[in-house]
Amino acid sequence: MGAQTVPAELELTSMLPAGLFLPGTPHPPEPRLDAGQVIEGAPGNAYHLSLPLDLAAVRPHILEGLQFLLNQGVAAEDLTACELALVEACNNAILYSADRITPVAIELICHADRIDLQVVDHTQGFDWPAKMELPDREVERGRGLFLIQSVMDEALYLRSHRENRLCMRKQRQAAPARAEAPGQEMAEMEKQLALSRQVLSNMANELCAQVMRSRVQQQEMDDRLLAHELEIARKIQESLLPKTFPPLHGFSLSGFCLSARQVGGDFYDLIEMPAGRVLLVVADVMGKGVPAALFAATLRTLLRTATQWTQSTSELLARINRLMYEELAAVDMFITAQLAIADTREGLLQVASAGHNPLLCVALNGSLQAISPEGLPLGILPEFQFEERTVSLDNLGAALMFTDGLTEARNADGDLFGQERLINWLVESRRTCRTARQLTDNFLGELARFQGACTPRDDQTFLVISRETNPCVHPESSLVTPCGALPA
Repeated sequence: MGAQTVPAELELTSMLPAGLFLPGTPHPPEPRLDAGQVIEGAPGNAYHLSLPLDLAAVRPHILEGLQFLLNQGVAAEDLTACELALVEACNNAILYSADRITPVAIELICHADRIDLQVVDHTQGFDWPAKMELPDREVERGRGLFLIQSVMDEALYLRSHRENRLCMRKQRQAAPARAEAPGQEMAEMEKQLALSRQVLSNMANELCAQVMRSRVQQQEMDDRLLAHELEIARKIQESLLPKTFPPLHGFSLSGFCLSARQVGGDFYDLIEMPAGRVLLVVADVMGKGVPAALFAATLRTLLRTATQWTQSTSELLARINRLMYEELAAVDMFITAQLAIADTREGLLQVASAGHNPLLCVALNGSLQAISPEGLPLGILPEFQFEERTVSLDNLGAALMFTDGLTEARNADGDLFGQERLINWLVESRRTCRTARQLTDNFLGELARFQGACTPRDDQTFLVISRETNPCVHPESSLVTPCGALPA
C-alpha cells in the first residue's frame, strides 16, 4: 500500500498508468470528456466517467464502467474486486465532498496484464495510513480503506489543495476462453455481481446507519449544551431581581415575574433613592428568549446608574431612550416600560410611561383610576419628551403595574384574560386583601383558575403597592414565584 507522503515525484509517477499525470505537473492537454467516453490515444484501452454528487448515481455509473472492462475480457473475479473498490471510493468522494458542484471523475485503463483505476475527488482529503488494519467494531471509519487494500494489489492516495486522486491497480487474471463456454462465463459473472451487490448494499446500509447515529449524537450534545447555557442564563436573570425591597412608609410592596421560556424580556425592579423615595420599574422587551433578556439586563443597569443624575421619571426615560436607541434600532426591537417614583414625604406618586400598560390605582373609597401618560416605546425615536403625571398617595389604597402577559393570558377556549377582568379583580380583591403579598397570592390564584392547564405564551410580570395599617418587613424574591416586602 502507498502512503500520502512520497519523497520524489518519480516514485509517485511510477504508480500512475502510462498517459496519466500527477495533479499540478506539466502534461500534454487532454480532450474534454463526457461521461462514458473512450479516451482516444491513451495507452491500453481507457474509459472515462463523470459521476455527479449523488449516491444514487454511483451504481449505474460503475456498472457502465464494468461493462467496459467486461468487453476487454476482464475475468469475473477481477470485475468484482474493481466494483467493490470503486463503489467504496466513490461513496466517500460524494459523502465528504467540500465542492458540491464539481463531479467525481473516474478513469479506467485496461492493459493486457493489469487494470488501473483512478477516482478524482474534491474533498478536504485525508492522511493515508502507513499501515492498514481492520478497525475495531466500535470504530466507525477506516473499513473502506481496508476493503480497498484487500481487493486491490496496489493503492496510492495523492492529495493536493485543488483535488485528490486515488490510484488503484489490479493485476489481471487469465479469463476463460469465451468460445468454450460463453453462457457459463456470463452466469458466473452474474452470480459474482449479485454477490457483490449484496455486500455493497450491506456496507451502504451500515454506512448510512453510522452517519445517522453520528448526526443524532451530535444533535443531542448540542441540545444538552444549549440547555445548560440557558439554565445558567436563567439563574443569572433570576439573580438580577431584587432580593429585598426598600422600605416605603405606610405601604407594602410585592412583585412577581414568570418567563414563558427559560429566560425572557420582562422584569421589575425597585431602586431606593434619596429622601426616602423609591423608584418602581416594570418593563417588557419586545420578543422572548436570550435577545430580550440581554436588553432587559442592559435597561436594569442603566436605570440604576441614571437615578444618580436625575430625579424625574420623564427625564429618566428620555435619558435611557437616548442611550439604548442605536442598539435597539439596529435589531428592530423596542421596550415598553413604566416608571413610578413613590415619595411618601410629599405624598405623591410620579408616573411616566414608554408605551406601556396603564397604572391601575384603587382609591380608599374603591374607585379606580387608570394612569396612562403619553410616551413612545424606547427605541422608536432617538429624541422624545415623555409625559409625566402625579397621583396622590394620601388617597391611594392599592396600585398595580403590569405587563401585557397578564391581560393576554388565554384559557383553553382561547379567551383573553383582558384588562376589564384585571380591573374588576383589583377593585374586588382590595376589599378583602390588606397587604401587597395577599393581593399577589390572590391574583395568582385567579390567573391559575382562568388559564387552567394552558401554558403562558408570554412573560407575566407585575408589581403591587398596597396601603398598610400594620407594616412589617418580609423580604423575599424569585423569578418564577411571587416575591414581596413589607416596610419597617
